[in-house]
Amino acid sequence: MMLGLFWLTLSAGAESFDQMTQGLQPGLNRAWQVHGYHRVRTNGYYNLDLDRGLTTAGTPIFPVPITGGQWLSSTDMRFRADVSGVSERGSVAVNLRFDVLDNLRLGSLPSGSAIDTTSQLSPSDSIVVRQAYATALTPLGFVVAGRMSTQWGLGMLVNDGTCIDCNTVDVSDRLGFITALAGHLWAISYDYSAVGTGIDRAYNVPQIDADPSDDAHSLSIAVMDVLSDFSRERRRKAGHHSFEYGAYYSTRQQINDNPYTYLDPDSEVSDILMPRNYQATATDGWVRVTAPTWTIALEGAYLTANIGNVSLLPGVSSGDVLTSQQWGLVLESEQQLSETFRWGCNAGMASGDEAPGLGARAQSGFANAQAGDLDGAQFDFPNDNTVNNFRFHADYRIDRILWREIVGTVTDAVYLRPHFSWQIAQAGPGTLTLHQALVYSQAMQPTSTLSGEPGLGLEWDPSLEYVSTDGMGFQLDYGLLLPLDGLDNTLLGIEAKPAHLLRGHLRYRF
Repeated sequence: MMLGLFWLTLSAGAESFDQMTQGLQPGLNRAWQVHGYHRVRTNGYYNLDLDRGLTTAGTPIFPVPITGGQWLSSTDMRFRADVSGVSERGSVAVNLRFDVLDNLRLGSLPSGSAIDTTSQLSPSDSIVVRQAYATALTPLGFVVAGRMSTQWGLGMLVNDGTCIDCNTVDVSDRLGFITALAGHLWAISYDYSAVGTGIDRAYNVPQIDADPSDDAHSLSIAVMDVLSDFSRERRRKAGHHSFEYGAYYSTRQQINDNPYTYLDPDSEVSDILMPRNYQATATDGWVRVTAPTWTIALEGAYLTANIGNVSLLPGVSSGDVLTSQQWGLVLESEQQLSETFRWGCNAGMASGDEAPGLGARAQSGFANAQAGDLDGAQFDFPNDNTVNNFRFHADYRIDRILWREIVGTVTDAVYLRPHFSWQIAQAGPGTLTLHQALVYSQAMQPTSTLSGEPGLGLEWDPSLEYVSTDGMGFQLDYGLLLPLDGLDNTLLGIEAKPAHLLRGHLRYRF
């Protein structure tokens, strides 16, 4: 039976709890505050299928135009608002985040035919609530409850998607407690990760859980010593070093399961539960040192999981047990050589799996990957009962073409990324900055690549960015991917060709 649950079930990360405690101070009288951003992005993709032909599964590695040619394009937008309010005495805060027309492709909902339309329709999910939670200050610490965004460390494993170019967001339905002890923040949280089918009741009374045994709950414990962005920058300008770090441990388990709740939510849900005997753990640690002229940060994660019954058919059990051991590591560095020039070198590693395909987007029901496939399930019962490829969060981005667009996220790979930024000039109320990055990528397991060779690509990613003091910004990105032999089509004897990307950002923060 097919099963690819691992990323969703292993990302039981801890919240960036320190962010919840900021803004609560006894004696403060504060009104409601609103801040957020609006962005419009336009993209041009040239030859992202690399002209290498089809995979073993008979599909290109990236969509191609229906009528042929090399260019694809899209333009999308998002309006995001964060609303917060603090009680008169400053001891209780409520927080709301919502996205309007999130990642909507402009021009995709014309009112009528392309010839006759004079307006655009609104999608049914025009407004999406991302988080709604409250924080209360007690004599013992902070109590948080509700649906809240989830962030940890550098965002490699768990990412709240707050960057202005992010596409996704991690949120948790959570009860948590944060307290200060011995110069650290200590946090514990209980997450309602999945509670299965609900039973409807009359008069708009909330549903009740049909059976507690199919619930999946997560428990996380974290400790951290962190500074706010303002404090860190103030210490840097004063010539001081800052040392920050954090660690968390999270566990999740599920006794029984009802696969219909996630395989086909629109179908009639079966009332037959099946044993799942699932347990997973996640351990993550990060550290950051900020000096007057340089910064270096490191994050590492180790995940384990065990599924005692992998069958997805209610009433049908399997003797196959699926296990997983995954690990990931990232390094970020930057040195300020002058007031206008910074450089650094980032690197990262994600554990791989010997199965064919990289397994970046494999979900429940995916077919087994074959040699020459880009993606697919990373197990094949009864010969292969492990899934060991670690997947970075999709919004932890290191490039523009290979991992972000073609593969989907970093997995089963090692990369090296030297970069620099040069503030070219002050232009009116803002600054004009040139960014450059060069990314070399190689597979951890050669058997995972399209050709069986480890080399994946060398990518050049320059940007020109203008940021104004009034919140307006514009950025023009370019990407050039020079594919290596790991992306060739050895079955047809076709070498992968270079790919290009152009992207423009127009945004406004408020």
